[in-house]
Amino acid sequence: MRSLVILRGSPASGKSTWVKEMGLENYTLCADTIRLLVESPIIVPDKKHRVISQKNDNYVWQLLFELLEKRMSRGEFVVIDATHSRSSDFSRYNKLCERYRYRRYYVDFSDVPIEECKRRNSLREDYKRVPENVIDKMYSRLKTQSKTSGWIEVNKDNFWNEVGMKLFDLNHYSKIHIFGDIHGCYNPLKEYFDNNPYNIDEMYIFCGDYTDRGLQNKETLLFLMELAKNKNVLFLEGNHEKWLNYYSLDEYENIKSKTFLNKTMPEIIDIDKSELRSFYRRIGQVAYFDYDGKTYLVSHGGISYIPDELQLVATEQFINGVGDYNVQIDEIFLENERDKNIMQVHGHRNTFEIDGNQYSVNLEGKVEFGGFLKVMILEKGKLPSMAKIKNDYFGKPEEINEYNECRAKITNIPMVEQLRMSKDIREVDLGNNISSFNFTRNAFYNKHWNELTCKARGLFIDTEKDKVVARGYEKFFNINEKRETELEHLLVKFKDKITCYKKENGFLGILSLVNGELFLASKSTNKGEFADYFKKIFDESGIDKFNLITYLKNHDVSLTFEVIDIENDPHIIKYDKSKIVLLDIIHNDYEFKKEPYEKVVELAKLLGCECKTIYKEFDDVREFHKWYLGNTDEEDLSKDDIEGVVIESSGIMTKLKFPYYNFWKFMRRVKEQVAHKGTPKLSSLFNSTANYFYAWLKKQDEETLGKDIITLREKFYSEDSNE
Repeated sequence: MRSLVILRGSPASGKSTWVKEMGLENYTLCADTIRLLVESPIIVPDKKHRVISQKNDNYVWQLLFELLEKRMSRGEFVVIDATHSRSSDFSRYNKLCERYRYRRYYVDFSDVPIEECKRRNSLREDYKRVPENVIDKMYSRLKTQSKTSGWIEVNKDNFWNEVGMKLFDLNHYSKIHIFGDIHGCYNPLKEYFDNNPYNIDEMYIFCGDYTDRGLQNKETLLFLMELAKNKNVLFLEGNHEKWLNYYSLDEYENIKSKTFLNKTMPEIIDIDKSELRSFYRRIGQVAYFDYDGKTYLVSHGGISYIPDELQLVATEQFINGVGDYNVQIDEIFLENERDKNIMQVHGHRNTFEIDGNQYSVNLEGKVEFGGFLKVMILEKGKLPSMAKIKNDYFGKPEEINEYNECRAKITNIPMVEQLRMSKDIREVDLGNNISSFNFTRNAFYNKHWNELTCKARGLFIDTEKDKVVARGYEKFFNINEKRETELEHLLVKFKDKITCYKKENGFLGILSLVNGELFLASKSTNKGEFADYFKKIFDESGIDKFNLITYLKNHDVSLTFEVIDIENDPHIIKYDKSKIVLLDIIHNDYEFKKEPYEKVVELAKLLGCECKTIYKEFDDVREFHKWYLGNTDEEDLSKDDIEGVVIESSGIMTKLKFPYYNFWKFMRRVKEQVAHKGTPKLSSLFNSTANYFYAWLKKQDEETLGKDIITLREKFYSEDSNE
């Protein structure tokens, strides 16, 4: 946690030995260690042995302070092993300590007699030994220059008793209220205090995340800032408080949250920043206390077990929690701390919307999304209880989501004109007033995604009538490809059954009826080689064209197909024959809408064609999460017959590509580099297969390297098997 301990004493006074005995080596930055990293021991004129060079001192201390600030930014417990013999040696840390809200301690080794220090010095390894006059100089400073103010001396023989985490006794309070995430939702907070008026004989602990996402950030802050004036109230830091801190310090460049910048900040603009700074200084890291015969640990993020010395846990881990957002921390804590008389209480993450268990209580209630403000209540002689106050004043999820980049304001300008005005969208005139609209290569590579560029993905429009005549999907993304498709966000949004459809490995074909004739297109055009490939396989597929045309006449829709062409366009996954697979029935409208899967199956039977299949279904988001983790191990290349899955739930579409497909797609790029006399980044060849395949590629002739990756892969495995 946020504690800086500096050691003060002459060389050979026992500082480094003490660090080892205390088990603090991993938490210590040592000036001599850095000197040896910068330069190995050197020969000097007046010695018959090498010594540690002192000539890099400016750089050494610059590097030490860079490392120190890196650690302090995470709230780590840090020890500095150096002599610190001058008063100015203390003051050089003060600015960082103030910025990162660190407690300042020092351990003094100047009580070691100078003669003993010199004796120890003489027994040191040659390169560590210092001249005796250096020790004399150090001792003269230690006796004449005191530390600067603000530093607490700690007895080295009683270190952890003085610096370690204290277990506070809160038994003098009649009741303890522990509040979960508030997120700018004042109404449920006020309702709780209306029903449970503030009492000086009761304790109030808040778990963090006081602002952002909710609609009442100003009211919430003013209420909490007033409450903070009382001694029986403790505020803990959540991950959202840093934006409030940066704002109060006018460090706008550090604010990365669009929600805070665009929503919270305008609401709180007239609150005095000095008052915000004062409030932030009141915010603590963790609450560790005894109450009614049980020990409680309260933090924002939750940890997985109680280590022997809590002080060594970085504040960042108390704030953000141990592990990623989707870790079921309450179950892990239960397993690790079972049968111990301790309970953890936290907020921050609750992907699976649970209240926790008898050992770890979860107070994150998605209050900002219309969920609950959760409050745990401790009262002597009673079992812990939980109050849940419903929030009825909240914004729509898509308005709350700061990262929903595929949303844009719809104007009264006709859609065709909106598309034409975008520099990221390309129009191609196909004749007969039909144009195709697709995002540009620049938009793709620079990720210029908004409502228009997401929509313009194989969109065919009769520009005279401003009418969609054929269309494919709107742009949708892989899991973790964008912020809104990060797994932690999806697990919150998936409320309905989660269906994973097998993703075939071909290219997209779009079929519609335009001016009474079948219209087949691919790659944003009904002309060119890919459209021709689609037409050829379509003609050979045996699809009932009479029923097809009849259906399209009666329904203003487009049909999407996966087109697998093993001759002209082999991809990564091997197929025995070329074919087309019916994927979806999509309405010919600007707003994306498609028919349910059952209708697709019915149509496929009517037409006599192959239909997409369900690969997996999940009723429980936890089961989906377990399955996801089991299918994203990049070392597992066993699924060699499938590209991946398209995942649909609660109106959301996203994709997951399996490791086998990703690996061989990457190796296809390696093959192209070798074929063009290039060299791939060797560090990217992360497994043995990649290295062996690359070595094999380098031995092949030009004709062989011109073949597709499926052919090369089979040849490689065949030769490898023979060898």
